[in-house]
Parts: sequence; structure tokens; C-alpha cells
Amino acid sequence: MKRFISEKAMNLSQSEIRKMFNIAAAMEDVISLGIGEPDFDTPPHVTEAAFKAAREGATHYTANAGYLHVRTAIAEVAERDYGIKCEPDKEVVITAGAMGALYLGMAATLNPGDEVLVQDPAWPNHFSQIRLVGAVPVPVEVKEENGFRLQAADLEKHISSKTRAILINTPNNPTGGVMTREELQAVAQVIKKYDLLVYSDEVYDRLVFGDTEHVSLASLPGMAERVITINSFSKTYAMTGWRVGYAIANEDIISSMVRLQENVVACVSSMGQHAALAAATGPQDFVHMARESYAKRTRLILDAIREIPGMSCAEPQGTIYLFPSIKDLGMSSAEAAHLFLTRGRVVTIPGTGFGKAGEGYLRLSCANSEDKIIEAMERIRRVVIDL
Repeated sequence: MKRFISEKAMNLSQSEIRKMFNIAAAMEDVISLGIGEPDFDTPPHVTEAAFKAAREGATHYTANAGYLHVRTAIAEVAERDYGIKCEPDKEVVITAGAMGALYLGMAATLNPGDEVLVQDPAWPNHFSQIRLVGAVPVPVEVKEENGFRLQAADLEKHISSKTRAILINTPNNPTGGVMTREELQAVAQVIKKYDLLVYSDEVYDRLVFGDTEHVSLASLPGMAERVITINSFSKTYAMTGWRVGYAIANEDIISSMVRLQENVVACVSSMGQHAALAAATGPQDFVHMARESYAKRTRLILDAIREIPGMSCAEPQGTIYLFPSIKDLGMSSAEAAHLFLTRGRVVTIPGTGFGKAGEGYLRLSCANSEDKIIEAMERIRRVVIDL
């Protein structure tokens, strides 16, 4: 009975991603270029670490913030790879995926009515989680001519007296854009000028191509105290189902997040934490293999798009996504996605599912086999030619 449902729950809508998959579920011979997760299995040594831990009795509650030795490993990786220095016992919390870190971070720092500036296009849960805690998302358009990278000048135009924080996602879902060190430095100056907080979603940090560098905002001078760095083992190690993420921030914020976690999930799965430890400290061959595979598949899609009239695509610098333009096809993003699904049996996601600035684009995922990708792109080409 709807009269028992809260306004918060009523105001959360299903994402365009789920809508497309629901339509595809009733169809046969469908190829998905929509899924937002790795198509690889978790590396065997990671899975075995969880089994071993369970067999040896690690089946009980952990500290609300997570095992200290796992937090220590996370802190060591953060400093070694990205220059983020933190105290594992005070400034790291292990969460139920990056989504858990994002929710806890916002719940710990936002009040009803606070405004949060968000890149547009953006992962839809960025908008919905802001609303979930009673705050207000304010879209800041990122443009294709800038490589879909957030610009400091555009950011500053949207700051008001109610602006509390900024949410940055680099490498970016859905566009594949990766902010440069210089762009982040410029954004950092705006953040310090207006005394703002930052939620920095970096879950695709290892999935960058070629000479592209991932820079963590918290590593820049004067930023560590005002950044909540959010990350996850899901994308890097094909561990989406394990639900292990983490946040790094100053002690006051982390302690607040830990208190909230006690009341939400108590702690992250003990076996999942052992798996994450094995992923972080074990061999990294899988990461290199997966990144090279995604880069190759991305190139296959880019080459195919060049052969499709009315479509073009900025080359992504990372992630598992491409964000091609369909503006010259003379239809909306939703119409194009529906057409490619119903006539071509290919799942794509309308760009409008990621914000108003996504109109005229589709999100494609390269998380499928090379053969399936080649077939899917040929199906799309034939649909366009038939138009």
C-alpha cells in the first residue's frame, strides 16, 4: 500500500540501465553492450583466500571499520600508488562496495537542502544517493570538446551559498574521460577558495589506457583533509559480487562513517575482506591482463563506429565504457537505444540515463567477448544503414 511508502523511496526512480535490461529480458538472441561490470571471473587466488579464511574460522563479525590489517594494506597501496598518506586505524573504513562508501560519506557530511555539484553526464546513482540523504544534486555539464572532463571555470559558475560539496568521478562512468593533473589542480583551487568538501569516486583508477595517468585528488597539496576518496575492488579485480569497497578521509569523517555503518550493515563480510586483502597484496597479473583486454575491445568498438554513418565517438582514456554521439542520426538517445534493441537485438544505454547532458549520446560497454562486440557493432551498422 503506497500510503506506507516514504517520500524518499517514492522519489527514487529506476535507472535507464535497468529499464533496458528489463526489455531485453523478454527477447532472444540479444547481445549486451550495456552491462557495467567486468565479464571476467574473480582471480582464483582471491577466491581461494576467502575459502581458506572461512575454513579457518573467519566467519564472525569484524570491527565496524573492518579488519585493521586489511585497512593497513589499503593504506599502503594508496600511498605507494597514488601518494595518499593516511593512518589505517583512523582514516580508512571498509564498506559494502563503493556504493556503501558513497552513501556513508554523504550521510556523514550532508544536511537536508545542501547542494552537491555533480558532473553531467554522471553515473545515475551519484544523483540518487545525493537525493537519498536529503541533499540537492546540481548538474555541471562536461562537454565532448573537453574530453568530457570537468573544467574548473564551469564548476565555479554553479557554486551558490548552499553548495556544500562536489562529487568528482575520474576515470568517468559513463564517458571514459580521465581528468589531467592540471585540471584537477585547477579544480582544487576552486574547492579551497569556497571551502568545499569533495567526494572523489575513483573505482576505475586502474583501468586507464596507454600513457594516461590517474591522479587522486587527495594527493594534491592541501586537499587530503577535504576529500573523501572512494574506491572498490569490484571493477579492478572483477569482484562486483563480493561487495567490498572503502573510503579514505580525515579522522572526523571516518569516525562518523563508522558509526553510521554500525547501524546499517555492522561490518563488511569477513570472508570478503580476506578476499580483498589477497587482491590488494597478491599478484597483479590479472589487472594488467584485464586492462589490455578492455583497451583492445574499446579499439574494436571505435573502429566499428567509424564505419557507421551518423555516429562518432571521442576516444575514452579509461574505464570499460564508450560514449558515442548519435546526434546526426536525427533521433533522441532513447529512440536510438530502443531502435538498436528492437531491430538489432543489441542493448545500449541512452545517454539521458546519465543526466540531461547525455542527450545525443549512448553508453556502450566493452565488457563482452571480442566476437560478441564485433557482431553487435555490425548489427548496429545494419540498422543504421536500413534507416
